[in-house]
Amino acid sequence: MAIAFGGLALPGCIAGPALPIAAHVAPDTRLRISSVHAYRSAKGVTVVGLVGRRPLIITPIWGHLHMTAYRTGSAIPTVRDAGLGALAKSGAPTVFSASIPLATGEALERLDVEYRARPDDKEPT
Repeated sequence: MAIAFGGLALPGCIAGPALPIAAHVAPDTRLRISSVHAYRSAKGVTVVGLVGRRPLIITPIWGHLHMTAYRTGSAIPTVRDAGLGALAKSGAPTVFSASIPLATGEALERLDVEYRARPDDKEPT
């Protein structure tokens, strides 16, 4: 099955409408992250969204999107990363996606998405 998202088809085992979760996107001066949705999949939840450069940002952008998923009934969040893909200099958005595993009966309560320029193990303290 393929899901049309932002004019693109996403392959995978996504089933049904978007889940009603609160997605918190951290603002960034170089990137625009939008249209973040979560869908039930065979092994949990698939998160999809759009990412693009902000206007007048033409310098190279390295890094990744860092997602923290909070599950109901669990104090330990699940962390997943998604690559930025090829960002158009025009600012046209690119689709990103990540899979978050959930056990049967678990539900996603909240999702935080942020851009990180460095790998997670190199974040300054």
